[in-house]
Amino acid sequence: QEDYQKLAKDSMPEWVKNTKFTGDFRLRYEYKRTRPNPIETNRGRFRLRANVESRVNHKVKVGFTLATGISDNSAGSTRSNNQTSQGVFNKKPIIIDKAFVQWQPQNGIALLGGKFANPVWEPMDFVWDPDITPEGGVALLKASPSSQLSCFAHTGLFVLDNSTSRQTNPFMYFVQPGFQWYPQPQVNVKAGVVYYGYVHVKGRAKFQGSAGTNTLADGNYAYNYNAVNPALEIGIDNPLDFLGLDARPIKFLDLLGVFSHNTDVTDSASAWMAGVKLGAKSVGKFADWQLRYAYKRLEKDAILDVLPNDDFYGGKTGTCGNECFFEFGLGKGTSTVLNYYHTRALGDSMTHKPEDHFMFDLNFKFQ
Repeated sequence: QEDYQKLAKDSMPEWVKNTKFTGDFRLRYEYKRTRPNPIETNRGRFRLRANVESRVNHKVKVGFTLATGISDNSAGSTRSNNQTSQGVFNKKPIIIDKAFVQWQPQNGIALLGGKFANPVWEPMDFVWDPDITPEGGVALLKASPSSQLSCFAHTGLFVLDNSTSRQTNPFMYFVQPGFQWYPQPQVNVKAGVVYYGYVHVKGRAKFQGSAGTNTLADGNYAYNYNAVNPALEIGIDNPLDFLGLDARPIKFLDLLGVFSHNTDVTDSASAWMAGVKLGAKSVGKFADWQLRYAYKRLEKDAILDVLPNDDFYGGKTGTCGNECFFEFGLGKGTSTVLNYYHTRALGDSMTHKPEDHFMFDLNFKFQ
């Protein structure tokens, strides 16, 4: 049998050997309730993503992702690949979620161009909705001075919009140095700081994917969103054993914190998050589990409102609240997730408008 498998592999064209296909499918039930005059939403949703990566040579690879989604320049177009069960069985669109080329001239250096997975490191989603795939070019650098320390530096430019009628098209750039340090075999410290710079945003009409919560002047953005964004994550393997309790019901403990400040604004300019993760580092087999909790506060002009997670109060700024996730492994590549958000708008008690958002997912990964 091994001889037949080797013969089949040897007879494959090189491009087949160099191509990798992966993907995932998710079924979701979603419930949302916003007060004080209750507005309730119940809906079934699904998401499908198919990824292809192929090596052109030992230094260059090309990849793309086709996924469910929409491309109508709405907030859902930017921050979601979900499709809702509606429209009397109408067909659902497939969009280009990623399309990129990566050149790795040597170990520790990678250059990407096109539309790709977000290269900005965050310990949990904070500035960025996890479904956003930026467009532009980035450089990823990594070095390991010792077995206990590795350093990274990510930098790039993201195109925000383009118009033939404007000579000042808006874009953003970022620089993120950071490190990962193992002071002890069981302890992992990861930290980084991002500087975001925005060009030609102030004075521009709000983006079509905007949540509509940033400050406007005569219908245009009143500010740029240049920001400093430090983040810290401390992970401990077998934390109870680490404390000398000789017990391992919890395989991993992760403490995290993130802060962001818009340097162009004096009021409502900051955002922060504190959180914890418990359980397995990742859920990959039956009975693996992970619990994640975070509290976030996003002031009105801390972050450009096309970026935050749209499950957290519709992706709006000027909000705060709790988010909790519990994931349980059902088998290889299969898990179930319970997501719960309890959020509200910032402001006086008459305008808080608290929202409860619950999601139950079944996830399936294939490769």
